[in-house]
Amino acid sequence: MKKFMIGAGIATIALLGFTALFGASSASAARLCKEEGLLKECPGAKFFPVGTPIDLLGLSEFGLGFTTVKCGSSEWEGRVTAAGGAGNLVPVQGVIESAEWKECTCKTAALGAAPWKVSFYGTGIRDGEMSYEVEIEFDCAGIKCKYATTAPPEFPVVKGGAPAELQVGAALKKTGGSFVCKDPAIWGAVYNFAEPFGMYVTEK
Repeated sequence: MKKFMIGAGIATIALLGFTALFGASSASAARLCKEEGLLKECPGAKFFPVGTPIDLLGLSEFGLGFTTVKCGSSEWEGRVTAAGGAGNLVPVQGVIESAEWKECTCKTAALGAAPWKVSFYGTGIRDGEMSYEVEIEFDCAGIKCKYATTAPPEFPVVKGGAPAELQVGAALKKTGGSFVCKDPAIWGAVYNFAEPFGMYVTEK
């Protein structure tokens, strides 16, 4: 696994809120490409194939209303299950098979049966969007809150590069827990892709 510094900016994402950052999706077919695209196309078909590991490392903040949960470490692991592309007009698809949040100010854990389904959509020659569905439970000294991503899910931005960066600014729908838990909660996060490393989300 590659090690690298995670960029700053999580507080900015959380403060701006998901509506300011991410409007209506312009989702389309996609490739996870090893090089930046030209005219929105992965050059030389240098795309990551089925089976490519997906490994994200990052930081998260969750605004629950009565408190803000800050997590100093988080890792998602999974794999690509469909390589996408313009030929069949489908996005890149994958699964996240494990997700952990560590060094948190409240106990934070993923709920529901793994794996989560994820999809990547191209928006240009280097950047794209990534959708997923997740359920999370927080336990803050006995005060419990349960949340899930909204349906349809938000589309966090994937910024192409080495490493590529996932910027999350999403609303989480309350599904259970104490009356003091805000509905919705706001999730701000910055994740770097350890794998695939050096990734761009082209449209074809």
